[in-house]
Amino acid sequence: MPNVTSVPIMPWFEGNDTQLKCTFENGNPDATIVWKKEKDDLQSNDNRHVFDFHNLNRKDNGSTVTCSVYNKYSNQSKSVDIIVEYYPRVVVQHTYVNTSEGKNISINCNASGNPVPIVKWIRNKSQLTGSNTGHSILNINNIDRNNESTYTCTANSISGTYGNLTTKENVSVVVNFAPDVTVNRNLSDIEEGKYLKLQCIAKGKPSYFVYGWRHMFRDIVIRNFESNSRTLLLENLSYQDFGHYECIVNNGIKDRQGRLNQTNGTEIEVKYRPVFIHFNKVITAKVGENVTTAVEFITFPDTNEEVQWKNSTDNSIVVNSSNLFTTLHRQTVDTTIYGKNVSINTFSYRSALVLPKFEIDQAGFYILQVNNTVGGNNITLRVVVSDRPKPPTQFVASVIGSTTVTLTWTGGFNGGNQQTFIITYWEINSSDKRSQNVTEISEQIAYEEIIQDLLPSTTYVFVINSANVEGISDGGNNTVIYKTEGISKTASSILGPVGGSVGGTIFVILIIMVVIFILRKQSDGLKINELYVSAGDDLDPCAGPGDVYAVVDKSNGKKSYSKQHIQETGLYAEVNKRKDAPIKATIDSNAEIQKKLKINRKGKTKIEKKKNDDVYENIGEENHRQIASTNKNKDGLVYADLVFNDDGKRKFVIRGIENKTDYADVDLSIKVDPLPSDESDKEDEQETNNSGGVQKPQ
Repeated sequence: MPNVTSVPIMPWFEGNDTQLKCTFENGNPDATIVWKKEKDDLQSNDNRHVFDFHNLNRKDNGSTVTCSVYNKYSNQSKSVDIIVEYYPRVVVQHTYVNTSEGKNISINCNASGNPVPIVKWIRNKSQLTGSNTGHSILNINNIDRNNESTYTCTANSISGTYGNLTTKENVSVVVNFAPDVTVNRNLSDIEEGKYLKLQCIAKGKPSYFVYGWRHMFRDIVIRNFESNSRTLLLENLSYQDFGHYECIVNNGIKDRQGRLNQTNGTEIEVKYRPVFIHFNKVITAKVGENVTTAVEFITFPDTNEEVQWKNSTDNSIVVNSSNLFTTLHRQTVDTTIYGKNVSINTFSYRSALVLPKFEIDQAGFYILQVNNTVGGNNITLRVVVSDRPKPPTQFVASVIGSTTVTLTWTGGFNGGNQQTFIITYWEINSSDKRSQNVTEISEQIAYEEIIQDLLPSTTYVFVINSANVEGISDGGNNTVIYKTEGISKTASSILGPVGGSVGGTIFVILIIMVVIFILRKQSDGLKINELYVSAGDDLDPCAGPGDVYAVVDKSNGKKSYSKQHIQETGLYAEVNKRKDAPIKATIDSNAEIQKKLKINRKGKTKIEKKKNDDVYENIGEENHRQIASTNKNKDGLVYADLVFNDDGKRKFVIRGIENKTDYADVDLSIKVDPLPSDESDKEDEQETNNSGGVQKPQ
C-alpha cells in the first residue's frame, strides 16, 4: 500500500509551492506510479514519486490528490485532501454611497476564506455591528450630515499555522444636506430714513446656492426680491419696511421635511414717527346731532400718550367738556404695506374728537398732534355743516308791472351745500301752481328774479323756499301777495301782507331814484337827466291824498341856472313863494301823520312830519351842492328821505313835470335809517312857526 505525505505538512498557504510524496514497497516487476487530482489525470511521465504544487491557489483547497501504484499483480492507491489556507475575500455591495439627510442606507458585506472569517463593520476604530461569520450588514437610518464618513468591513480568519488572516474593504458614505441659513445685518438701531444691509450666509452640500429674499409681515408675504444675491440693501426706510425678512436658499437638496428652499431671517423693527392711517379730512355735520371725527394711527416706539387735539382758529388745546371732548384707546388698525392688507395691533390707536350736540360755531378746522421719541406728526381735519338750508329772508317785490313782477330776497345759510331757491307762484284763487328755480351763486347774498307771463290786474301768491342735497328749508316769512298793474293804469296794486304779519307798520323807506329823463326845453331851466319833483302851474291846493308836489315858478324873472352851475343828477326845483298860492302835500288823511309843505327863506321846499323826516327840492347852487354832498349814495346818486304810512291800500309814485311822467315807483319793503337833520332844517322850522305856516288838516 503506498503512503502519501505532504511537504510541508498541511495546511498549506495560498501562493506557496508544495509537494506531495508517494512512498511504497516496490514489487516485481517494478510498480508504476500514477498521480490523479480528483478526476484529472496528473500521471507523471517520468514515473516520479513526487507531485509538485506551484503557487497554491485557494481553488486548490479541498481538492483530493491520489497516488496509485500498480504492476501486473497488484494495484494500490492512496488519496490525500489538500488543505490551503488564505486571507478572507471581502465583497461589499457599494464602495461609494451618495445619499441625503433623512434617508436610510443599508450596505452588505460578504466574506469568504479558510479558515472561515468573522465579519464586522468598523468606523473610526469603532465597531458598528456584531461579529458575524462570513457576512455582515451595515444599516444607517435617518442619516444626517454627521454620518458622512468611511466605513470599513473587516473579515478576520484565525489560522493555527499562519495566525490572523484579516481582510478589509472601505465604503465611502457622502451625505448631502439642504443649506443652513443665517442672516446678519449692519445695524441694530433702525430708524426711518436710514438704510439697512442684510447679508445671507448659507452652509450646505453641495455648496452651490441660489439666493432669494422675501419680506413678511407675520404670515403675509409683502414683497419678493427677485435677485440671486446673498446681500439685500434697503434704503430710505419707512414704517412699511417693518417686518420679517427671510433669505431663501436652494442647493437642490430637500430637507428632512421634503422642502427644497431653506430660509432664515431677521426681524426689522423700524422706528418711525406716528403715521395716520384712517381718517376723513372733511366731516359733515348736522346741527344738534352727535358728531365724531376719529383718526386711526400707528407708531413705533409708543407715543406714551403724547396726543393732543387743537382748534386751529387759535391753536388752543381742546379741553374736555360736556359739549366737546376727545378719546384715545388702543385698537387693531387695518392698513396696507406695499399694497398688501395687514392688521397692526402693536402701538396702534384710535383717537376721536366728539361733539355730542353739534353747533354751527363748532364748525372749523381741528388739528391732531401725535409725538414719539422719533418725532411728531399732525393732521388737520375740517368739520363742516351739511344741513338743510335756512329759509330766505326779505322776500319782496322790487318792481311790479302788468305782466311781470321782480322779486328780491336775501339768501339764508345754505347748510354747507349749494342751494337752489324755488319760487312757487299762483293766482290767489287758482290751484294751478308754477315754479321757477334760481341757483345759488358763491358769495352772493342778494338775489333778484323776474317772474314773467303774468296776467294784468291779477293777485298772485309768491312763495320762496330753498333746497340742497339735505332737503328743503323750514318755513319762514317766505310768502308775499302782490297784484299786477292794470294795462291802462300808471300805478295800481298795493303791497300785500309781507309774510302775513307786517301790515299796519310804519316803514322808513330809502328811495333810490335813478331816472333818465331827457328834457331839452331851456325855458324850464332843467338839465338833462335831472331828478326833480314838480306839480306845474296848475297846482290844486286841494289835491288828494298820495300826491307830493311843489310849484315851479316859470315867470319870476330869475335867471335859470346854467348847466355848469348844476351838478348832474341833482334834485332841485325853483319854488314859487307867492303867499296867495299855498302849497300842500298831504300824505295820509290820518290826522296824526298829516304833513305840511313849508317854504323857507333859502328857497328850500320841505315836507315835514317830524325830526329827520325831510325832503328838499333845492333851487340855489349853494343848497344844491350841500344836498348833493350830504345825501349821496355810493354810486353818486342824490336821494331824499320820504315818510309814508302804509295802509295796505295804496301805492305811491314819484311823478314828473306836468304830472305826465312816472319817475319811479315807491318800494315800501326796503328799510333804512333816516338821514340826520342839519342846522338849516332848524332854521326853516323856526321861520315857518314865526310866519304862521299852513296847518295840518284836522
